Amino acid sequence: MKSLVIFSSLFILGIVALPHENTFAAYTQSSDSLKICLVDSEQVSGSGISYRYIDRDLLLCSEGCEMAFKKEPAKYMNEGLKCMPCGEDDANKEISSVHNGVKYYFCGKGCKGKFEKDAQRYLDKFNEN
Repeated sequence: MKSLVIFSSLFILGIVALPHENTFAAYTQSSDSLKICLVDSEQVSGSGISYRYIDRDLLLCSEGCEMAFKKEPAKYMNEGLKCMPCGEDDANKEISSVHNGVKYYFCGKGCKGKFEKDAQRYLDKFNEN
């Protein structure tokens, strides 16, 4: 009886531990059948709004969500924030600058100053890729 309980427990744990479908993918530019807005986590009807933030292509459902994202991208990004002048994913959400209504983040005040001096140069560099 004891071995039956142990076997049953291991079997149940095995089922729980099986890899499940990547649910995170549904909250970005998701699978072919289901597209979920990065900002409000609602299903996107039609093609939605494609938006490129530095080096990431994002899917948003409306202009309102696009405006919310531009105002505070760090709130919706779950990966490292890109510091454009140095090209690393080490930006600090406390060090930021707004250019054309979009907030960008930097690893330090030096990179922030470089960006503010010639923002379009850095934006063009990432739009080429």
